[in-house]
Amino acid sequence: MPCQEIFDQQDEQYKEAVLPNAMRKRLSVEMASSFGWHKYVGLDGITMSIDEFGKSAPATRCYPILWIYC
Repeated sequence: MPCQEIFDQQDEQYKEAVLPNAMRKRLSVEMASSFGWHKYVGLDGITMSIDEFGKSAPATRCYPILWIYC
């Protein structure tokens, strides 16, 4: 999702096509703050983010779980 504000302005039919209500297990991956993503992943989803200031290193060091996906 390149822009949350633009997505929020879309009609409900479009939003349902992109993020169906029936799909409850959602994942957001944001290499910055998780702020705002809970709105889109819902209660059954999770966010993967780095909510710490100034963390800098290869992704697998900052977020060790990423090695599973890389």
